[in-house]
Amino acid sequence: MKKGFSLIELLVVVAIIGVLAGAGIVGYQSYLDGVRTSTAEQQVAQMARAFSTAYIAEDNGVNSGFDDCDIDSTNTYQNCLGELAGDMNSPFDNGAYVDADFVAACAADGNVLISGVTATAAIAAGGVTFTLQACEGSTAIGDAETVDVN
Repeated sequence: MKKGFSLIELLVVVAIIGVLAGAGIVGYQSYLDGVRTSTAEQQVAQMARAFSTAYIAEDNGVNSGFDDCDIDSTNTYQNCLGELAGDMNSPFDNGAYVDADFVAACAADGNVLISGVTATAAIAAGGVTFTLQACEGSTAIGDAETVDVN
């Protein structure tokens, strides 16, 4: 009487497990891509709200606590957004956001597109409207977040 499994039976089981694992990994990668995109969109919304708050505070003579968001001739939108997002990490490369990540045209994963103002323009009193949008490679993704502080 034969006990145990034959080599062929074991190889078939291992092959089936391999196929199932391969399919699961592909599904998981798609899931992670969606999470990264969603996280980037939420971060952009958070940056837009933070900029509005800092700008309104500065415009009303209240210290916002963000030196790079002061309304004067030396602080730029790039500087301010870089400081506001300094504690966040890009979901694409897990690196901290820096001033150079805020750009006029999408160039790389983790960049944030600024439309409506020049990223390097000085922050001035009197109100501003612009949009922020996450970048994946050279493509803007998700909804644009409008910053309107007039």
